[in-house]
Amino acid sequence: MVFGTSFFGFLASLPPRFFSLPMARSFAVEDEQAATLVPGRARSTSAYPHDSEDGGDTPNRREATSAIVLPLPRPLREGYSLPMSRLGRLALLSTLALLAACSKAKQASDLPADLGQSLNPAFLTAFGGDAPADHPITRAGKAIDLSFSPAVIARLSDNEAALASIAAPADGGCNACTWSVAVHYLKAKDNRFTVEKAFFDVATQGPLDDPPHLRVRYDLFDGPTLEAESPRRDRGCDMTVASLFELTPEGPKLRASEVPTARNNIPMGALRAGPQVDLYGNVIADKKGKTFKVHYHGSTEGDVTWTAGPDGVFRASGGVPLPGC
Repeated sequence: MVFGTSFFGFLASLPPRFFSLPMARSFAVEDEQAATLVPGRARSTSAYPHDSEDGGDTPNRREATSAIVLPLPRPLREGYSLPMSRLGRLALLSTLALLAACSKAKQASDLPADLGQSLNPAFLTAFGGDAPADHPITRAGKAIDLSFSPAVIARLSDNEAALASIAAPADGGCNACTWSVAVHYLKAKDNRFTVEKAFFDVATQGPLDDPPHLRVRYDLFDGPTLEAESPRRDRGCDMTVASLFELTPEGPKLRASEVPTARNNIPMGALRAGPQVDLYGNVIADKKGKTFKVHYHGSTEGDVTWTAGPDGVFRASGGVPLPGC
């Protein structure tokens, strides 16, 4: 992109007479206008027009070293004229056209290579102000005032991104345990964002779930994935569960929920009814859009496979049994 811009800027600065390219019948030019690229040892004779001693223009034969020669620019009042054949002229024009196409291709994406630098500008566009930004949601018929902050941003296409934001109550009052995830689809053009779609309260919150950790990945489904992993505690049993949302053109679609990624009953102490459990799992890609796996280590070693159903939702379909908490 930078090369294309500077190159064509250089060409634009040249005077028009620079591009007057007269026809040349051969590459044999006068000695002072020839550039020898590959000198050879063999000597041969060649005939070409040369000024005679009496001023007449008569063909003379002179010896010349066998070499590859190219024409050098001839000085003019407003620039230089480069002798060039019709074929050479076409080759130059083709090269310029290719450079122009290359420059356009490099500028095709309106999003930067490092999408992270667009996180805050995208949030500013989505919420109309810096974080934390107040925005109410409605849950179970009740309005809840929340304060959102940017979390992650995903690339949907060369000029479209999805911003995921997370919220805790703005007033810190009776709804202090409530959290919510919002997703905005934004279009990038002329170095600025515009909001295309907005989705609020995307992730379902369980009664024991803490605010999730969000991350983006591109290896599980056809579209980018928003992974929301929430810590949860139940009677001293610490655990985490993940929900996976595919960012489809229509909006976020829940593909898998309640995916166990950690279980630990050590804090329960004497309250444990069974053996001690210390289990950790990682969601890993398998057959994109069809299956993924969760690899576990700790109290249990092995994989659990999740398979897509007819409704597009993934469910555990086999693998190592997981101990309860």
